[in-house]
Amino acid sequence: GQLLSLFEKHTKYNAICQLAWRKLNDCYRTTVCLYYPHNIIAASCIYTSMREIGGSFPEIPWWTLMEAY
Repeated sequence: GQLLSLFEKHTKYNAICQLAWRKLNDCYRTTVCLYYPHNIIAASCIYTSMREIGGSFPEIPWWTLMEAY
């Protein structure tokens, strides 16, 4: 949702979104949501999706943008 909107201008945005959503769905089949806050789980899914797809990261630490979420 809102966290992914930070990456709308990324050239691989659609692929990152699809993979991140799949990872989020998989997380809720485990107990990970009992141990970590939702924003950490979302950030982890986006980060690993970007790494797997080979997306480039913004020059600023993008996770600092999450403070508002």
